[in-house]
Amino acid sequence: MNNDLLNKENGHETKVEDNESKTKISAEDLKEKIEHSSNLTVVNVQDKERFDSCHIKGSVNAPLSHLKTIAKDWDRTREIIVYGENNEDIKKETAFGILVELGFTKIRKYQGGLKEWKGKDFNCFCKCKTDS
Repeated sequence: MNNDLLNKENGHETKVEDNESKTKISAEDLKEKIEHSSNLTVVNVQDKERFDSCHIKGSVNAPLSHLKTIAKDWDRTREIIVYGENNEDIKKETAFGILVELGFTKIRKYQGGLKEWKGKDFNCFCKCKTDS
């Protein structure tokens, strides 16, 4: 099933494919990109308190309530990876849609979220070691 999203940018329609292979990224692939890509922005869409408590090291905080304002000045040529608390966190799906509306085309979702990331013992900033 292919649910393509149309994005109107400068009067032209561009297609952002919303399917499993194109928009999702695994923990291992994200870790590799963080370590080796300079053209990447990893975005935590949780509220500031949750972000301050724990986040993937190097990620930026853009809560849904402020995402449009924060993202309007981002470089649209960069790859954007959005993530939330876990694989059931709907915020990353909403953030994906907002970024499409803003004209971003290189967007992916890290489905596992912080819960999986911490479980794999990948590099993150956490004030406490307990899972929430």
